[in-house]
Amino acid sequence: MARGSCMRARTLRWAALAACLTGLVACPDHERGSDERDVTAAIRMGVMDLYVRSAGEGKEPVYPERLDDEPAGTRASRAHPLFIRVVEGGVAEGWAKTGENTYTGPSGLGYLYVPAEGRLYFGELSGYGQGSERR
Repeated sequence: MARGSCMRARTLRWAALAACLTGLVACPDHERGSDERDVTAAIRMGVMDLYVRSAGEGKEPVYPERLDDEPAGTRASRAHPLFIRVVEGGVAEGWAKTGENTYTGPSGLGYLYVPAEGRLYFGELSGYGQGSERR
């Protein structure tokens, strides 16, 4: 890989990290526990990392189509960790997969991952985008 490509990929990673950290600081969530916030932060970072890596490999940057390969109705466990495509080792407790890209966190809050946007929405999901949006 050319030196310019490495520098560009590193710059993109730092920009993604800064954007995620800014979102964490600027948008405190009172209804979610700190463990749940940590998991959603790890998901966002994993999604952005895959996006940046695809750009660094000279490909058209893309967000992952799904966060894991588990079927709807799966409760996170050691045998069936969720978010394995974006979180190293996955998440083995407290979460449930309710649909292809929908989840319920330990607080009971609903989450929707939108692959075309690389965004994780949470809250009222009847019309995604009406809830809060987290990158």
